Formats: sequence, structure tokens, C-alpha cells
Amino acid sequence: MRNHRIAVLSVSIAMGAGLPAFSDTKPPSPIVQVCLDSAGQIETAEIVETSTYPDIDAAALKVARAARFAPGPGKKDGKPSCIRFRVKFVLKDGVPVPEGS
Repeated sequence: MRNHRIAVLSVSIAMGAGLPAFSDTKPPSPIVQVCLDSAGQIETAEIVETSTYPDIDAAALKVARAARFAPGPGKKDGKPSCIRFRVKFVLKDGVPVPEGS
């Protein structure tokens, strides 16, 4: 379904402390779903595939809520237009940060 495609979102966002450190080179990358109104404004944002780390999931939601979307079809049959995407994290000094930060 077109509304449930998965894409990689790469944005810069200032991240606070508190994210777990990883010795691994590939930190978890949760999948977020955002539902939009016809103006492209986010109505809801939720984790649909968890990283299993609450701080990583919270950071992914912060990234999703900071994203901007073009106006689109909005609600169809009373339901908002929703998309899913993976928020990829990379390691910087052993700490996961959103890719592109």
C-alpha cells in the first residue's frame, strides 16, 4: 500500500544526552508512522517497530515530529494519510545520533 511504504529519513536535529552507548557499529533503527492532514501537518506520530530502547524510540519520534511534509491528499474516507519510515541512527563517539546529524 502506498500509505505504508518505508523510506529512510535523514535529517539533522540536535539530540540531548541520555541515549545509550553502543560498541556495535549499527545501532537500532525504529520505524515511525506519521499521519498527516491535507496541509501536510502531522496529526499523530507513533513507533510501529521499536528499537527496544526507549531513548532511541523517543529520539526517533522527535526526528519524525521535526520533519516537514508537503501538502497532500489529507484524509481519505475520514482517515488521515499515513506514511511509515525508518529513522536510521549512526554512531558518533559511541553514541547513536540520527543519520545526517
